Amino acid sequence: MAIETLFKNHDAFFQFLQERWPIFLNRIESSNDLTREPKLDYELNIPGPLNLPFEHRDVRIYFSELFLEGLLRPVRHVATGKLIKKHKWVKVGLITGANDEDMDNLEVYLEKLQDAIPSSEARYPDWLNFAGRWAHLNEMRYGMPGLVESETR
Repeated sequence: MAIETLFKNHDAFFQFLQERWPIFLNRIESSNDLTREPKLDYELNIPGPLNLPFEHRDVRIYFSELFLEGLLRPVRHVATGKLIKKHKWVKVGLITGANDEDMDNLEVYLEKLQDAIPSSEARYPDWLNFAGRWAHLNEMRYGMPGLVESETR
């Protein structure tokens, strides 16, 4: 797939970024560990460079939005605690299992969504876009272990 396709195909672009996110996490996690061999056998559906500069300040500022909007999905990593301690900004792209952090993300997304409610004069594409974001909010909410149980007590 040519690089031009990534910019023409929304889904391919985000799949490309999603596939490179764990590679980036492995790279920054092992950057100070000279005894560790880098993993080279990544199974990628979208060809292209392995290492992307997610840590660059011009790129990093957009990353929390991509995860909060559901365009990228957080991943599990064996060194989650180490990564968060050293690079706090990657937390939004990691599955931590910490309910307080999940609630924080949910509250931030809910605030953004409240500001994005289409007006009564809005056209149907605006409402379709909002419906997708609303579905993502519900996925976040009902995907949190313990949240539904604690609300019903």
